Amino acid sequence: MTVRKFLYSSGGDLKQSATTDDLSVNTLTSGVATGTAPFTVASTTVVTNLNAEKLNGKSAPSGDIVGTSDSQTLTNKTLTSPVITTITGSSITLDSAADINLDAAGSDIVLKDTGTIFGSLSQVGGELVIKSGVTPTSAITMSGANVTIAGDLTVSGTTTTVDSNTVTIGDNIIVLNFDEAGTPSANAGIEIERGTSTNSSVTWNETSDKWTAGITGSEAVIILAGDNISDLTNDSSFIAAAGVTYENLSANSDIGTGSTQVSQGDHLHTLDAGSNVTITANATGELLKWNGSAWINNTLSEAGISATGHNHDASYFTETEIGSATTSSGSDLVGDDNTYSNFTPAAATVKGAFSGIDTALGAIVGSYLSATYTAGTGGIASKDAVYISANDTVLKADASGIATSRVIGISSGAISAAGTGPIVTEGLLTGVSTGWTAGGPVFLSETTGLLTQTAPTTSAAVILQVGIAKNATDLQIKIGTPIINS
Repeated sequence: MTVRKFLYSSGGDLKQSATTDDLSVNTLTSGVATGTAPFTVASTTVVTNLNAEKLNGKSAPSGDIVGTSDSQTLTNKTLTSPVITTITGSSITLDSAADINLDAAGSDIVLKDTGTIFGSLSQVGGELVIKSGVTPTSAITMSGANVTIAGDLTVSGTTTTVDSNTVTIGDNIIVLNFDEAGTPSANAGIEIERGTSTNSSVTWNETSDKWTAGITGSEAVIILAGDNISDLTNDSSFIAAAGVTYENLSANSDIGTGSTQVSQGDHLHTLDAGSNVTITANATGELLKWNGSAWINNTLSEAGISATGHNHDASYFTETEIGSATTSSGSDLVGDDNTYSNFTPAAATVKGAFSGIDTALGAIVGSYLSATYTAGTGGIASKDAVYISANDTVLKADASGIATSRVIGISSGAISAAGTGPIVTEGLLTGVSTGWTAGGPVFLSETTGLLTQTAPTTSAAVILQVGIAKNATDLQIKIGTPIINS
């Protein structure tokens, strides 16, 4: 319907006005069916106060209408399942009476500052992973109540409390008092909580420059090997570490007080039995004697020992007496190596009158004669049979051939390669074996160094008897002549 220059008349008709384009009417009704516009407007000028119940078939909101390109502040509005790609503002507040859900649909929730990424939140296996950096790298991984930190952890507070029963640390050195940069003054160490009992500690004392340990408040100084312990004067207690000897203590004045005092010149020893040691005015030549309840110092006379010599029988004699003994050729009985290798019982004579030298010598030297040799390559084990392989040098003997079967004796102890030690050449040597038949012959074995009561049967092996078994373990050495088995 096109309207142009009509006037309203009292009769209700529209009449064209010759002087104006205005249309004035109380009600304008169109009877055109749906599908055809009831009127057409060519102008795009906004019509003031034009009210309509619907706009493009949709009900108008009660407030302002906002277009898709308009900016508008929304207050108390409910957005149902909106798709929002970007929210920009100087300050954005999300305030919800219930949960706020962030769902990245399998991707990360990225954190930015002025468009630059500085971190993100991820999920791995249903657990939270916090990433950090421009190219986000996993920093903290959650697993239920457990937390794993991928990098270094720095705690800058003054108190750190770890309420754990098991603490595992991979570092092999723990640094205490790390913030000390100047001259140290504070003690440092480890204190152990003992509940209702007094705590104990191991502490480095900065005043004495010594380690201390024990019940807190009553710690004892720990003495290390080589320590200068002059500052321990009159301390009531100390702990001697492994390697501390009397020489570490002897140059200092008295240590301790009262019954625990150790005076200059006193010697410290560990006793196998008893806890009480009573030292009175000590003198040269005294010895320590157990009186049934305590260790005490005694003179030789108080201990029942003659200071000038023994009233011996045929079972032993004094060091002075044995030092005066000679062989029939006049040479000293005691050799330069302090063994009795020069001694021949049947031909010996001695300076001085005493009897029973054969038995006496056996008791003093362990019932055998020995000489010192150097062990060759591989060394010598204790109780090995040996033969001379070079000047003053021995190797393990065996019965596999004549050269290695020329046994000169049995080692009384182990000798390392190039080391020296005694080789027993004759007499009784104890603890050689187990399970021997007493009175039976003992032969050199085809296994290097070993002895056996079964003579070798291998063709060309050497049969050499080295002695007789005194009992199941001891050997009376008497080396025979080697015989080649045919």
